[in-house]
Amino acid sequence: MVKVTPYVSPCRKDETPVNKKLHLRVNNPHTDTAEEVAQVLSHSTTLTPADISGVLSALRSYIIDALAQGRNIQLEKIGRISLIPEFTRPVYEGDKFRNEDISTKTVQFLPDREFIKAVRFFTKYQATALHESGHVTPDEVKAFCNEWFASHEVLITTDLMRGMNLRRGKARELLLVLVEQGELARSKYGNVVQFRPAK
Repeated sequence: MVKVTPYVSPCRKDETPVNKKLHLRVNNPHTDTAEEVAQVLSHSTTLTPADISGVLSALRSYIIDALAQGRNIQLEKIGRISLIPEFTRPVYEGDKFRNEDISTKTVQFLPDREFIKAVRFFTKYQATALHESGHVTPDEVKAFCNEWFASHEVLITTDLMRGMNLRRGKARELLLVLVEQGELARSKYGNVVQFRPAK
């Protein structure tokens, strides 16, 4: 579940929109390091993390060399990597320029259509900022719990607090409503109160 926050882009001084358009940003995204990638991939291959780190390093060198020679790279089922050149100073039609006036603006990655489809299929979103403690209903909590229990055995109050941006007291209150309705079963594990789907 990817948590996102809606935000309104600041208007320019000459803009006075009637309806402000919302955009979304991912909340505090974690950036996987090369070491983490190597560790994960080693579990699904016969290669060691060190082997995979070596392959990633070699791939980086290969991509740089190919781009430096004006070639594009097509990684099947992932995407295409290519150069975007630019002038380092304003140049207009009819102007003279030198090769030294040209540089690399950026490297473009154009994802493969199947790659985008796969990301869309596996990615689910939750806009945490849209939930306000006073307006969350038991039905919304029930929907959250149904999604939660698809991949978890138990739920604790803190999980609901974080998942729906609720205060502890409100989260506990809503969970107890679902217990009273027979949707959830409540139990204790040490000092921790756990909730499970009612059988």
